Amino acid sequence: MPDFLGIGAQKAGTTWLYFALAHHPQIFMPDCKEVHFWDQHYEKGYGWYEELFEDAGNESGLGSPPTSVPRSGLGSSASQQASRERTEKRTGEITPAYAILPAERIAEIRQHYPRLHLIYMVRDPLVRAWSSALMALRRAEMRVDEASDAWFLDHFRSAGSRARGDYAACLRAWLAHYPKEQFLLLHYDGIARAPRPMLKAAAAHIGVEEAFFDALDEAHLARRRNEGTGQPLRPSLRAALEELYTEKQKDFTRLLKETGMAVLGA
Repeated sequence: MPDFLGIGAQKAGTTWLYFALAHHPQIFMPDCKEVHFWDQHYEKGYGWYEELFEDAGNESGLGSPPTSVPRSGLGSSASQQASRERTEKRTGEITPAYAILPAERIAEIRQHYPRLHLIYMVRDPLVRAWSSALMALRRAEMRVDEASDAWFLDHFRSAGSRARGDYAACLRAWLAHYPKEQFLLLHYDGIARAPRPMLKAAAAHIGVEEAFFDALDEAHLARRRNEGTGQPLRPSLRAALEELYTEKQKDFTRLLKETGMAVLGA
């Protein structure tokens, strides 16, 4: 069963975090970065989900889980307990879409995994929205010069894009079910400025040795994954993004002040 979850945000450095943590010898994660169980594969059942973490002692990595396993009691099998005692690894997964899960699904996660360590990464919401739109553009097999401002504005204003950039709403939804002490907040900008403290904080939060990241050089720690095109935000789009996110960012700042939480790397 998972010890930790990375819950987002999309285009905020979660792929970097996945590869960095997967390199740690005391951490096991599925071979695929984004499992999407709680938002896309829920009907496959808890057995399917928990089997993802049963291979924590298998150096060859995760095999293909069964496509249909009946739901059963979570974390109750003898084999899972034996695996944990044998490997002493921390297990988890990172799926950015979990940041916008409905309240009832978060409540279910809390019911079965009350001790989860949660990691939430954020980024300048304007840059995050632009990066997300560029990713959608590539998936549509379009070039940037083929997309009009109207195309980008439609994407920015979509419910999904706005929800992913509303960090206060995402965090409040999870804080309604988990105490703030079980969260670690990281900022995308810290990847370039100071990746080592962020990864050591993540290791401490998960419960593995921080010193592992002391032995790695800075260039390796800051290696980008799943990078975008680097295309700068069109000046003609900035005002619309500021209109969408100025109040949301103020709300996020208020939430941090109210809870006493801090974003490492900001």
